[in-house]
Amino acid sequence: KTLEAIAKAVYENTLEPGDPRKGVKFNSELVTQKMVDQVQMVLATERPVNEQPYNQITANQFKMLAAMILYNKGNKCEILLGLFEELREVKDLTNASTFHLGACAQKLKLYSTGYYYLSKLIKVENPEYAEKSLLLLAQTLPRDYESQFAKMVLSLKNKGIITKSIEDAVFYRVSKGSFHKGDLKTAKLYAKRVSKKSKFYNDARFVKAVADYSLGQMAEAESELKALRKRLISKGSDDVNMLSLTAVNLARIQFQQGKYASSVKTFGKVKKNHSLWVTALVEQGWAQIMVDDPAGAIGNMYSLHSPFFSGVYKPESYVVRTIGYLNICQYGDAYKTLSMMEEKYRPWNMQISRYIKTQKLAKNYYKTVTKYLRGDRKKAVDGLPFQVNREMARHKDFLNSQKSINFNFDEIDRYPEVVNRINKERANLVYRMNRAKKRLRKAKFLLKQAKVDKKLAPEESTFRAQARQESGYIEGYKYIIGMIDDSKKRYKRLRAAAQGRLDKRQYKLRERAGKSLYKHLAEMNTSINRFLTNNEFLRYEVFAGSGQNIRYQVAGGNTVGKQNRIPASVKPKKSLNWSFSGEYWEDEIGSYRSSLKNNCPKAARGPSLPKRRDDQASL
Repeated sequence: KTLEAIAKAVYENTLEPGDPRKGVKFNSELVTQKMVDQVQMVLATERPVNEQPYNQITANQFKMLAAMILYNKGNKCEILLGLFEELREVKDLTNASTFHLGACAQKLKLYSTGYYYLSKLIKVENPEYAEKSLLLLAQTLPRDYESQFAKMVLSLKNKGIITKSIEDAVFYRVSKGSFHKGDLKTAKLYAKRVSKKSKFYNDARFVKAVADYSLGQMAEAESELKALRKRLISKGSDDVNMLSLTAVNLARIQFQQGKYASSVKTFGKVKKNHSLWVTALVEQGWAQIMVDDPAGAIGNMYSLHSPFFSGVYKPESYVVRTIGYLNICQYGDAYKTLSMMEEKYRPWNMQISRYIKTQKLAKNYYKTVTKYLRGDRKKAVDGLPFQVNREMARHKDFLNSQKSINFNFDEIDRYPEVVNRINKERANLVYRMNRAKKRLRKAKFLLKQAKVDKKLAPEESTFRAQARQESGYIEGYKYIIGMIDDSKKRYKRLRAAAQGRLDKRQYKLRERAGKSLYKHLAEMNTSINRFLTNNEFLRYEVFAGSGQNIRYQVAGGNTVGKQNRIPASVKPKKSLNWSFSGEYWEDEIGSYRSSLKNNCPKAARGPSLPKRRDDQASL
């Protein structure tokens, strides 16, 4: 009976209040004496208690606790920036505050501030926050910081902080940063380490392919680009930029390896809506010349000489078209094309030369291009034709620099916006606190009434609890509002420091952009001079070839194509040659072919090709 009473008591005491089994008759058969005898009782050795000193939580620790509660809500970073900056000065809270300050800056797209603080933890290889900082930066790092990031990661003594979960993002950024610095072997090494499951995999393979090419490893680069294109197409990728970049680079590699037929086909895969399409069409023309398809080369250049491309800088296209005509002995058209190029580009060359002689500062080049971009895109600026300004503005080095400048401008604009969001959050808290005060007054009034009104007496405890709750809310709102006010004061200091860093960076970026514009304009000047000089040789080819062809035919020789020559005695009633000025269909651009017949003697050969320069597409 004693055993049963104990078991019953244990059973009932283990049931929570409200459990439906409460009150159910206890079944003594559940516990037997045999079961009790089998229980092995082991007395634990008593352990000595080591008392530790009690440290009361400090005001700063309490602030940190409150800040972390708000941080974990996920949308309060604007009111925490100044607070974390203040808590960085507290010795035991420095690392935690630095990390969360950098993390908040990244969330608010204040990238320079985010990099500034998170990189501090990475450089000292902080065991608690370095890994998290690496991941945050690698996932959202602007291009302009990639070289710095790569240098920082490569200098780490403890590579163990790059754990498996973050290595793909980190390795990709290191590969790109190394490529920007010209360290191609390191770029290739880290690009290879990015796994297939990573969202950066395709970009990393492209970096590797271009690094292979730059290192002279043509076969490996070609294989890499083919595999990448196959992967993109098999997955139904709509990434026009990557599809076009892989096509351009693959076609150039095939051209340099002498695989001209393959090069022609691959150039044709560049998307028409990509910025490299015009360049690819000109280069495809060279490949068509090499596979003895002058009709295709002439047709491609005919597309570029249509009104659709009147604003495009394209002197090389006239050279390709001229050589195409020479290869089929259509000397009149060849001479006319040379004249078109001379008429347009010789004055431009003089204007470019004059501009380069008078403008010595990089910032003036930047001012000219930005003035063009802000104004009428079909007007000359500072003595340069709009086509020349357009060509300068679309160069990859300038575009990369301008993108970084735009990032800086966008970040500068976000700092005042943070203040607006802080003010909005504070106003919202004040509104909620005032509502809580209103509810508190009502609860106190009802509590007072309950003491004299018998009908309200049963609710007295409810009113008291409500008054206590609202008082707690009000105290909480007051504390957070005080935190916001303190944070706002410190945020002003943080903003001023960030503004100083951004201003210095902006100056350097503009200088870099201006220098890239100067370099490209000088290259344009050199190339036009080369084309104009080459025109004299091509003009000689025209005169020499046409004279030879006439002598050949006068002597009774046959040409390749069927000739329907009009006797000299026939006087035409109107001109037999004219320039086309009718309609061009946009969907046909890039698909034209010349219908002119080959007028060459069977043994004739076209002129040799000029040496092509190496010009890889931008990453």
